Amino acid sequence: MEDESNANPSAMGECHTCRGRSNWSFLRDFYHRVEAANEYSQRLEVDLHCSRISAQTTAVALADCQATLVKYQNDLEEERLEHRACKEALQFESDRRNETDIVK
Repeated sequence: MEDESNANPSAMGECHTCRGRSNWSFLRDFYHRVEAANEYSQRLEVDLHCSRISAQTTAVALADCQATLVKYQNDLEEERLEHRACKEALQFESDRRNETDIVK
C-alpha cells in the first residue's frame, strides 16, 4: 500500500515530499522567501533613489554645459561680426589704395 502512495501521490492526497515536510518547515520556507523578496524590493528602492539623485545631478550638469555652450556661441558670433567688420574695413582700404594707385 505504501508503494502505491509513493507511485501515485493523489491516492492518499499528498506526495512523499509533502509527508516529509511539516507545516512549520513550509511556513519557515515561505517566510524566508517573503523576507528575501522584501530585501530585494528594498534594494531596488535604494537603487531607484540613487538613480534619481544621479539623474538630477546629471540634469544640473547638462544645464550648466548648455549655458556655457550658449555663452560660447554668443562669443563666437561677436568674434565673427568683428572679423567681418575688420575684413570690410581692410577691403575698403585696399580699394582706396587701388584707386589712388590708378590715379597716380
